[in-house]
Amino acid sequence: MAKQIKTNISIEEYEFLDAKGNHLFTISFNPADIDIARRYDKVVEYLNEAAKKKLETQEALFELGDGLKEKLDGLFNADISTAIFSVMNPFTPLANGKLYVEEIVEQLGKVIEAEMNIRLKKVQSRQNKYTAKYHK
Repeated sequence: MAKQIKTNISIEEYEFLDAKGNHLFTISFNPADIDIARRYDKVVEYLNEAAKKKLETQEALFELGDGLKEKLDGLFNADISTAIFSVMNPFTPLANGKLYVEEIVEQLGKVIEAEMNIRLKKVQSRQNKYTAKYHK
């Protein structure tokens, strides 16, 4: 049996709820992963490109969905698309005029940005404590 090393690394769990507070799905990830912002931009870029395409057949829509699954799974380096897509097709229009996937990606972006800012401030504060004596 391998020896275990306990770390302070934690993965956050996020439960997505509908407008009435009912559970939609839960995913786990580290929102402050430095690479996640870059991967998030790739998902947004994919969605922007998808919005420009004319989807004349149902097959074209399914192909676009398959590509989106790949991008979302790549965003977190895990299979999260199964949980997200189990609720409804990603291109389902919502009452607010957005597509389902658009709402989900937007909310993910808010979490990533907020957590990244909080954690970077903590890093800066810790670094300032150790480097303050050099800035006199």
